[in-house]
Amino acid sequence: MTTRGIRAGKAYIEFSGDTSKLEAAMQRVSKQMKAFGESLNRIGAGVAAFGAALGGPLVASVMRFAKLGDVIHKSAARTGASAEAMSGLQKAAELSGATLTDVERAMKRSNEAIDDAIHKGGEAADAFERLGLSADELQKNEC
Repeated sequence: MTTRGIRAGKAYIEFSGDTSKLEAAMQRVSKQMKAFGESLNRIGAGVAAFGAALGGPLVASVMRFAKLGDVIHKSAARTGASAEAMSGLQKAAELSGATLTDVERAMKRSNEAIDDAIHKGGEAADAFERLGLSADELQKNEC
């Protein structure tokens, strides 16, 4: 009769007699636990890959919208128009093949022309008058 012992932590269990069935069962349990662990690793890797696949574009979208919001906010500050107005003008500009920078330049030139018409008169005032517009009224209604 053989005596074999199994240590588990600080516990020690001693078996006497034929332990081959117990050892075989313990090996099967060990293999099953190992397979289970490998399955969890594969699942974890799959979840990580899914998160990366989803997270990358999501982060990129958030960053793009944040940058776009910043561009519109700064453009509104430079032109004196509201952010909502600039956002609408940006969309209209894109549809016509222009950029927000083009809109800003046009607004700046328009405001300069109105200012010239009011303070200097002359050619700028005549141009507005030919269009049936008053520079004074346009200044009151700026964006």
